[in-house]
Amino acid sequence: MNTQNKYVPPILQVEPSTDCNLDCPFCFRKKYSQKGENINFEVFKKAVDQQGFRYLSLHGWGEPLMNPYLVDMIKYGAEKGFSVNFTTNATLVGEKAEGLLSSGVGIIAFSIPDLSLFSPDISGNIKYFHELKKQKGFTFPKTYINIAMMECNFDTVEETLSISNDLGVDAVNFERSYPWKPEYTKEEEKIFRKVNDFTEKTGLKITLPVPHTLPCRLFNTTLFMRYNGDMTPCCYRPDIVFGNINSETFDEIMHKRNIFREEMAEDPICSVCGI
Repeated sequence: MNTQNKYVPPILQVEPSTDCNLDCPFCFRKKYSQKGENINFEVFKKAVDQQGFRYLSLHGWGEPLMNPYLVDMIKYGAEKGFSVNFTTNATLVGEKAEGLLSSGVGIIAFSIPDLSLFSPDISGNIKYFHELKKQKGFTFPKTYINIAMMECNFDTVEETLSISNDLGVDAVNFERSYPWKPEYTKEEEKIFRKVNDFTEKTGLKITLPVPHTLPCRLFNTTLFMRYNGDMTPCCYRPDIVFGNINSETFDEIMHKRNIFREEMAEDPICSVCGI
């Protein structure tokens, strides 16, 4: 089976930890993991050593920096030729800044889904990271603010953009959150008109979600591996397991993934997902 050319999506997304130092009310973390656990480094390497992936995204249902070996994971992926990124709530970035700057990470996304949780400490950590990066003369990693669109933050997007611009990030990335309801789309259109007006005035770079497709772009571009080695369609579907990297071959896992792709339109959740 030619997995490299036919079956492997460009992005391998790995969940470094299901532990977190925040307790955001909208997060599914507790639904998908009752206790905080970190991925075993050997399990991580089994996935990263497979052929065909080009990008390594280190985030799932937890704060990646809760894993004490995250910097080592980034270095391992970078040494393998991956373009590595991870998403963080930024609470630990200040104390980890030195190691991260020398790790080879290409992009760090600071997740700000709810401004009520955006503290001065978080803002200070991001500013400190940028200052240290400038002091050391580094051009990488690039930094993004990641805004996961959901009903609770529709009215704070403009304020978040203003904060992002002040923090000096390279770009703001918007994505839709699950479950995405059809009635959200019209509101999203209004918000993005305001977003475009803001970027025209300030020059802040943004990326917006693409129209939904089936199979969705998330599935088409990404294979998600949980902390325990389970391979699933995406981070929102841990109930569907194509196999575990510890007990099944990569070809077997990708074969099951391909079958699911053909049947996705019949899946009661994926068929109406909308993100």
